[in-house]
Amino acid sequence: MTVNHWVRGSSPRWGATLKGQFRDELALLLYAAFSFWLICLRQFSMSVETSIVIYIDADACPVKNEVFKVAARHGLKVYLVSNQWLRMEVGANVEKIVVADGADAADDWIAENINESGICITADIPLAKRCLDAGAVALGPTGRQFSEGNIAMAMGMRELNQHLRETGESKGYNASFTKQDRSNFLQALEAAIQALLRR
Repeated sequence: MTVNHWVRGSSPRWGATLKGQFRDELALLLYAAFSFWLICLRQFSMSVETSIVIYIDADACPVKNEVFKVAARHGLKVYLVSNQWLRMEVGANVEKIVVADGADAADDWIAENINESGICITADIPLAKRCLDAGAVALGPTGRQFSEGNIAMAMGMRELNQHLRETGESKGYNASFTKQDRSNFLQALEAAIQALLRR
C-alpha cells in the first residue's frame, strides 16, 4: 500500500472523526450559552420580583398571614405598618413599622413611601386613593381592587355611610369576613403581583 493510497483510504474516517468532535464541541458550546441565558433570565426575574413591595395597613387587617405566605413565595418585601407593636411571628422579609400616635399616622407613612411598584393592603378608602395617586396598587382585604374607575364611587359611598351613622340613620354594622373573602383576596393579590411583573 502506497502512502497516497493510505491517506486516501483513511481520510474519510479522519474527516468523520473531526466532524464528530466539532459536533460535540458545538453542542457543549450551545448548552453553555443556553445555561448562561437561563441564569441571566432568572436573575432578571428575581430582580423584578424583589422590586415589588407590599404595604399592609395592619391595624384590624384580617389577611396579614395570607400576605406573608404569598410574599414569601415570591420573595417580596413586606412592611407591616401599625399604630402599636403587633405580637406576631413574621419572616425575615417582613419589617414591622410602628408609627407615632395619630389617626392617620399609619396612612401617612404608607402614602409617603409607596410608589408604582407597591401594593397596599387596606380597607381605608382615602388611603387607597392616595396610593392610586402614587401609581401603586390598592387592594381591600376582601379582594376588591381599587382603581381610577371605582375610587370616586367608593369615596362617595364612604361619605354617605359616615353621614348616615352621624345622623343615626345607620348603625354602621360591617359584614363579617368570610372564607370566600379570604379566597378572593388571595386570587386578587396573586393577580396584582403578576400584573406588576408584566409591566
